Amino acid sequence: ITIDLLSELVQDHLEFHGMDAEFYLPDPQDPTRLVYILEDDSEFTPNYVVNWFRSNNDMYDDYSTNNMDITYKAIFSMLDECVKQSIRPLMPRDMKYGPILWIYVVREVRTASFQRIKTLKTKLESLKLRNTKGENVKEFTTKFLQTCMDLGKNVPSDAPFILNDQLCTSSVEKFRIKFMARSTAVNQWVAK
Repeated sequence: ITIDLLSELVQDHLEFHGMDAEFYLPDPQDPTRLVYILEDDSEFTPNYVVNWFRSNNDMYDDYSTNNMDITYKAIFSMLDECVKQSIRPLMPRDMKYGPILWIYVVREVRTASFQRIKTLKTKLESLKLRNTKGENVKEFTTKFLQTCMDLGKNVPSDAPFILNDQLCTSSVEKFRIKFMARSTAVNQWVAK
């Protein structure tokens, strides 16, 4: 499940049950403006959200506190076990509130996603035709393509150059010359 789909499911659940009010928090940059953290969480840090609830906890009645507990349980039940394990030690034990859980989930997923993309880009750049057993072009290009597919919209714009450059390193002279000759065509295609 993606963070966007999870956000949609949580938002639908909150709105259906009328429990979305607690997910509106003051904008850290402009406290006069309320922001719905399910739609715009970029300004919020876990510390800000936890501290805000700690400072303003007395303004919530039992009904609101109960709603935040229910939303916590609903969101938590939708999470993958790996995400649960990684955020559980970070969460304040005394405040099982949906908005707090949400901001931790968003930060954890985005951080893991950023690290994964960085790792995949490094992997893509480190793939070498010469390091593939027998310089197997099919195996090399399959690994290259799979890594590009894993990167999705984060594929480096110079991926065709990386691929072409690697194919030009083949120890098989005819093959290498063929791809060296195609370098111009690749450059022109990418430039379009």
